[in-house]
Amino acid sequence: MLRVLEKKGFVGYKAYGKSHEYYPLVDRDSYTSTFMSSVLDRFFGGSTSRMVSFLSSNKNISVEEANEIMEMLKK
Repeated sequence: MLRVLEKKGFVGYKAYGKSHEYYPLVDRDSYTSTFMSSVLDRFFGGSTSRMVSFLSSNKNISVEEANEIMEMLKK
């Protein structure tokens, strides 16, 4: 898995003999954004509403969480 991330430019490494020390080349938010865009496109045809519908039907969302989501959408 690390080799794949390395080829995609997400991690780098320093070699110490036969050992490697890996380190991130992109910050967490950038990686998360790229990853979630890929998930949205591959599994939900790019539809945010289909993704939200799937997540809400497979997990019990509390009223507080639903209100937080509504507030985020208003912004």
